[in-house]
Amino acid sequence: MEKLGLNHKGKSNAQIVQMQLSAAKTFVDKSMLAGKREIVLVHGVGNGTLKQEVQKLLKSYYGIKFEQADARIYGEGATLVHLKG
Repeated sequence: MEKLGLNHKGKSNAQIVQMQLSAAKTFVDKSMLAGKREIVLVHGVGNGTLKQEVQKLLKSYYGIKFEQADARIYGEGATLVHLKG
């Protein structure tokens, strides 16, 4: 949340996840419009909730594929998103 520049004080966990998902959707949409082929979404490890929600979001896009990002570069908590095939 801090890296996104979002104020999460006083928010519930569910509200925080929704804020993070909104930021992820905006990033994916802007990246697609910019013609990017791949992006990396860093969601962290935690209890896996945000990762699951990010994957649900990505599944809602037609033609997007995703996989675990290279842990040597990003750690365990990142997803590599293929925007164009």
